[in-house]
Amino acid sequence: MTPNEPAVSPGLPVVDAAIDPDLLERPDQVLRREVWPGLEVMVAVSLGGALGALGRYGLAQAVATDGLGVPWATLIANVGGSLLLGVLTAVAIARFPDHQYLRPFLGVGVLGSFTTYSTFAVELDTRLGQTHLATALGYGLLSVMLGVAAAAVGLWLGRTAVRDE
Repeated sequence: MTPNEPAVSPGLPVVDAAIDPDLLERPDQVLRREVWPGLEVMVAVSLGGALGALGRYGLAQAVATDGLGVPWATLIANVGGSLLLGVLTAVAIARFPDHQYLRPFLGVGVLGSFTTYSTFAVELDTRLGQTHLATALGYGLLSVMLGVAAAAVGLWLGRTAVRDE
């Protein structure tokens, strides 16, 4: 096997390391890596997930749904998490490329469990089922647009912070 040839176990999918920065190897070290991350990474994700879930639960308890039926806690969690994930992605890749547990712990674990697509989908479906069409459409569009915009702003903020140092 040559250095540029992927080491692949039969039946396991492979991904391009240049596309997926959560992998343990950096793109300049290896072209491909098996998807299985290893026990240490799974522990980091699990611990981060527990913290993010507690934060999400606390936010849901602290922020009530308004009279229009807008689930503000979910909107805040998803948009705020998108912003933070954008910042984390830019900063972690530029400043901490050798810290193999940072993005799995913070990105996949903490922010992955803090944000919640499934709750967003259920809340959207609930509003549609209650024939609150305007609220459902507004909430759905606002969530997606603000989430994407927040991620873009987070990436920009992270890159700007790294560049200015």
